[in-house]
Amino acid sequence: MTLPADYVAFLMQVGNGGAGPFYGLEPIQDTLYDDLYHKRPDALLNPGKPFLHTEPWNLEFQPSADYDENKDEYEEERKKFEEIYYEKEQMNGVLAICNFGCAVSLNLVVNGQEYGHIWTDDRGSENGIYPSDELGNKDRITFLDWYELWLDNSINEIITTQPPLQTKGSLDMDLTHIKKPWWQFW
Repeated sequence: MTLPADYVAFLMQVGNGGAGPFYGLEPIQDTLYDDLYHKRPDALLNPGKPFLHTEPWNLEFQPSADYDENKDEYEEERKKFEEIYYEKEQMNGVLAICNFGCAVSLNLVVNGQEYGHIWTDDRGSENGIYPSDELGNKDRITFLDWYELWLDNSINEIITTQPPLQTKGSLDMDLTHIKKPWWQFW
C-alpha cells in the first residue's frame, strides 16, 4: 500500500494532523481507528485490503416483524441487520483522517478503485458510505483539493462575516469589532 502523494506531501511539509475541517485532521497514528472518539486496539481499519465501494452505499432496515407485536423477533432482525451494516469490511482500504462528529468519519481511500479520494462513513446516522460532499463539492475530491476547499471556505467565511480591519497608526489595530475569537473563525 502506498499513500497518495498529496497526503504524503502534506504530512511532510505541513504537519501530522491539526487544523482542518470539522474536528481537524487526525494524526497519522490515529487514522487506523474505526471510531475516532474511542480509539481501541481491537477496532482497527484494514487499509491493506481494497476499499469495496465505487458508488454511494447504504442499506435500510426493513423488518418483517412488528416491534409492538413481536419485540424479540424484531430485535433479532435488527441485530442481524446491524452485523451486516456495520461490518468492518465495508471500510477496508481507508485511513480515517477527519472526525466530522456524531460518529461520522471522513476517510482517505488508500487502496482500491477510489484511491486518493475522500469518502464519508455516515453509517452512524444510517446514511451509509458515500463520496465526501460536506464542503460543497459535487464531484469526487482528492485530499489536497479537499483541504484547499476547506481553507478557501474558511477564508471566505472570515471575509464575508467580519468587517474590514481598521488601522490606527502604523502597528496598532482596532480589533474590537471582531465578533468571534480568532480560534473560532473556522
